Formats: sequence, C-alpha cells, structure tokens
Amino acid sequence: MDLFGAIVLGCATAVGGGMMRDIVLGKFPPVLFTDPIYTEISFFTCILGFLIEKRHLHTTGEELTILLYMADSIGLGIFVVVGSQSAFHAGYGHNLFLCTFVGAITGIGGGLLRDMLSAELPLIMRKRVYGVAAILGSLSYSFLRQQGANDKGSLLVGVCFTILIRFLAIHFHWNLPSFQEKPSTTTDSSSLIESAYQTKSSAPGKSSYQTNSSSQAGSISQAESSVKEKKSPCA
Repeated sequence: MDLFGAIVLGCATAVGGGMMRDIVLGKFPPVLFTDPIYTEISFFTCILGFLIEKRHLHTTGEELTILLYMADSIGLGIFVVVGSQSAFHAGYGHNLFLCTFVGAITGIGGGLLRDMLSAELPLIMRKRVYGVAAILGSLSYSFLRQQGANDKGSLLVGVCFTILIRFLAIHFHWNLPSFQEKPSTTTDSSSLIESAYQTKSSAPGKSSYQTNSSSQAGSISQAESSVKEKKSPCA
C-alpha cells in the first residue's frame, strides 16, 4: 500500500465513525467537513506513521502491543460515550435504542469502514468482543442519563465500563463463539483447464509429453466438459 492508501485508511478510521454519527442524526454536512481540524490531525498523523514504518523506526515488542491496545481501548470508550452524548444533545434522549446505536457506531464505525476499504472481515466481527464493548458502554451511559444521572458521572461510567470490558477481553482472550469455515471441495473449471495446460506446456521433452499425453488430454477434456455443462441452460 502506498502513502495515499495509508492516509485514506487512517483518516477513515479516525473520522469515519463521527461521519456516520452525523448522518444518522441528520447533521449535514458532517462535522469532519465543517470543522476539519480532526481530519487535518488524522492526515498528519498518518504521514508520520507512514514515515516511521518506512524507516523501520518502530519496535515490535510486547510493550508496544500493550500500549496500542490500551490507547485503542481508551479511545473506544471516549468515542462511544461522546457519540451517545451527541444523540442526547440532538434531542433524542428519550430513544434509548437510537442513543445506544449512535454511540456504538461512533466508536466502531471508523474501523468498520477501514476494514471494508481494505477488503478484510471487520475486526468487530472477529475477535475480542470489540463491538460488544462499544454497545455496552454506550448503553450504560444512555441508560444512566435516562434515569436522571448527571452528564459527567454518566460519561465517566460509560468510558470506564467500555475500557474495562476491552481490557478483560484482551487479558483473558475473550471471543464470542464463531463459525468454522469449511474448506471448499469443488474446483473451478477454469482452474482445471489452466492446470492441465500448464502441465502440458511444462513437459520436459517430447518423449515425456508423449508418455503423459493421454492423461493430460483426459484432464483437459474433463475440464472443458464441466465448463460446457455449467454454461448449458437447464432443461
């Protein structure tokens, strides 16, 4: 990935969740355009990170991994609660579901957009109960606010609750039950043809080719027949 790709993914991670929050709440244009300071900070941070990676100035020790996990967990807790708070300020405090959803999407939306752009299965669907922590943290803040708790106390509870769940999940390797993907038992017809022709063209000599010609021809015929069967309309 080049510098432009790194900047796109980095900025999408940083401001993508806030953009989704503003779209859900009907704020147009989103804050990332009206107050571009967040995008500018993300832009220069991405360049700095790219240069560090390029010059191999980073370390790959366990301490750095722990530091990244801590920073990510704290950031998630803050973004989640700020998202729910925005929903309350927009006048939707009576709607617990909406406030919880807006908070969660603020926290995980950027990472979700990043993984989609890089053609990866989103992290929130794979490991460390990331999405669950965002939902529970947002729900705790929204519920306390609806019960009449003050804003600062609810903020603190929501942030700490999200961080606690993330730390416990990382330390104890918590993951939700997952489906095991079954290996494919079918072979694509075009792959069969390509493999057969590659075997034919890589024959070391004339005598070897003549010895294996019958088996190669059989493989090619079988593959071509499979292609024709797939292309023919059903009776």
